[in-house]
Amino acid sequence: MKKIAELTDKDLLGQLGEAHSAPRYKVRAILRNSDGKYAVMYEDSTGLYSLPGGGVESGEDKLAALKREMLEETGCTCDTIYELGYIYENRAYCDLQQYSYFFMVTTKGPSMAPTFTSEEIDVGTKLMWCTLGEMVSLIENGKPKTNQQIYLKARDTAVLKEYLHRCIREQNGAYRPVTEQSHKTILRELLSDPSISDISHILDAGSGKTSLSTIVSCFPIASTDAIVYPGDERKLKTIRNMQSNKVNVVEWDICDTPIPAHYDLVVAHLLLGEASKFGNSFQDLLQNLFSIQSRYYIIIDYLEDPKVDADAIRTYCETANFKILDYICAENTEPQVWDDFIGAHNFGFLIEGKL
Repeated sequence: MKKIAELTDKDLLGQLGEAHSAPRYKVRAILRNSDGKYAVMYEDSTGLYSLPGGGVESGEDKLAALKREMLEETGCTCDTIYELGYIYENRAYCDLQQYSYFFMVTTKGPSMAPTFTSEEIDVGTKLMWCTLGEMVSLIENGKPKTNQQIYLKARDTAVLKEYLHRCIREQNGAYRPVTEQSHKTILRELLSDPSISDISHILDAGSGKTSLSTIVSCFPIASTDAIVYPGDERKLKTIRNMQSNKVNVVEWDICDTPIPAHYDLVVAHLLLGEASKFGNSFQDLLQNLFSIQSRYYIIIDYLEDPKVDADAIRTYCETANFKILDYICAENTEPQVWDDFIGAHNFGFLIEGKL
């Protein structure tokens, strides 16, 4: 599990020291229900808000503890669970070492009433359901009065920041969590952008299973030319197995021979990073991609790929007078390991053409 942050007295309290006690282990969740609301715990005695969760009991594994804590504190079962990361706390002021493991959890809703402990009842613990924006605001604007409360706020604030990195920012400013490889989510988001309309002829440049299946599902009546580099047998085999009467599979190197057809939409999904595999440069492929006549372009790739330059795409669009309609960047749930880089983030551009 990814380490989100390490919290110490030096960072939070401005004092030196180090805890040496045996570590304690906690599990906590960003819990979202089917209405898109998030669980937040509130304490009357402190006026602070926090994420639900609690301690891992002796002999209990983290997932079992998570399910138990969610049921106890919120009355909800965990329908889907994704790892988010952990935070290590070294609280010298009270000689405490603590590991808190955080998960992204969805639930259909409560199956029972929360069952608070006597200590939680004494401090006036309450369960609230909030929008994501409300949850972030309540936790970030808390006013801790004790060292413990300072740690709790810093912990949950760091986790929420990490969570927002896993989310797609929507048109209305709200966030939606990414629970799969982000290039898939970004592709669906951009294909569904309200700026795109009247799509009947699509070019899937550098076609693959993910891009073609997503395009077909979003535009089932459109005709699609699925372009594959000549000799790329793996992709050819994959997409020929998916082929329908609306899909035309063509072996073509767009850097070698210009494509004469006009399109409503050109999609370059994880294409630019593959240019060097077939003897092409990133810049040549980018220029030839935009030489294809189209009303819209979608470009998606890995931010960390050394062969791909997202800033160069922006610069090219500015100098060549292509309008960027939308840009999305999101973190993957699990980084993808390639020969020369680790793909932790994907970016996506939606660009207006000149037709």
